[in-house]
Amino acid sequence: MILAAAALCVMSCTKEKPSIQFVKTQAVLLADSPLTVQMSVSKPVEASLTVPVQVSGTAEAGKEYSLSSQSFVFAAGESSAFIEVTPLENITEGKNISLTFAVPDGYQAGTALSMVIAVEAKEKIAYSFASTSADLLNRCTLTLELQGMNSGKNFTATSDMEIPFTFDAKSTAVLGEDFTVEGGVQVFKVAAGTNKGTATLVATDKEVELGSEKPVVVKVDESKLSARFYAGNNVSETVTVKGVLRFSQLAGTWEFVEVPGLEEWEYFAMEMEDDPDLMPTHNEGYQITFSVEDGVLKLVPGEMKGDLGNYLRECELSYCAPINMAAYSEKIGDYCTYELYMWTMEGIYLTYFELSKCNRAFSADSETIGKGAVAMRFDEDGNLWLITKDYDQPPFLENWWDGFEPDMFGFCYVMKRVK
Repeated sequence: MILAAAALCVMSCTKEKPSIQFVKTQAVLLADSPLTVQMSVSKPVEASLTVPVQVSGTAEAGKEYSLSSQSFVFAAGESSAFIEVTPLENITEGKNISLTFAVPDGYQAGTALSMVIAVEAKEKIAYSFASTSADLLNRCTLTLELQGMNSGKNFTATSDMEIPFTFDAKSTAVLGEDFTVEGGVQVFKVAAGTNKGTATLVATDKEVELGSEKPVVVKVDESKLSARFYAGNNVSETVTVKGVLRFSQLAGTWEFVEVPGLEEWEYFAMEMEDDPDLMPTHNEGYQITFSVEDGVLKLVPGEMKGDLGNYLRECELSYCAPINMAAYSEKIGDYCTYELYMWTMEGIYLTYFELSKCNRAFSADSETIGKGAVAMRFDEDGNLWLITKDYDQPPFLENWWDGFEPDMFGFCYVMKRVK
């Protein structure tokens, strides 16, 4: 009888011990999202309880994942405790994490004393610059595109990313002297839900002489990049620091050479039954002269007649905000753009100028004096491109006119320096 009573007492005491266990025996650590692991007791603890966890498995702690703590800590009055597992450079398939614990005194084992976490591998990502070259006038925004090894162009970042970049030794433009990085941080910022990152270079006020432009070669800083990333097609972008077109660069006399893509332009005119011969493209021998006096840029048309002379008048020029930009264009500064010149399908960088005086009628027979606007650039041969950007309804392309359509009415005149 005494032995039986003792046995019953032992059994009763054992049953009274609360049980402790993992809530799950298996889980998955997603590629880019943390996982919360829960341990529970069958009744709230009376005092704070710390349960160390033993970690093993094929995944490497501190490299492929991290734990918020090596112990589950139950606060007094609580029946659950948590630790968080965060994915790091988990780029290898088939890895796992194994968690176990020793049952603390005063508790009995529940049904789950161990837990295995499968580690989902991050998709490898290829990076590639959207363009291999660009000009820096006022500002230049570079774009880095990301593609998944499996998802391709459908890849999207699950969280914000920052991809560091640096400047190749081939660069001759100097950071801080010739250009700066907007925000001061050399990273491409990729927002969650997108697959592109941008960074912006800004030209300093340093004047760049024509023909002495300096390049800066931008590339991803692989020394600071995780193993998840690898190079795609365009591993760098060469940005030529030209700076805003300066008054001093324009100073001199320029003579008309050609209107680029004129044949195609005339074809469009005839399609609408307009007379292409009325277009303001007859400028053989026509010249203009720029001068700088007391910091003011002045333009004086030459004595030789030309259709461009129907628009230009002696005037002063000043920088202005872009107006009547081409159909495919991007504003890249307070008065600079990158535009597609429709008639040669050439991407060009332009600086905009306001004319203090012009003939807004653009006519040899009538005159309406007012302000106007032109955009200018230098091409690879050092020739000046001057594009008309603002005037009223002219006596040409009448069937095309429905307001100032930039591609049809932004006449481009290539001019060579003669003095």
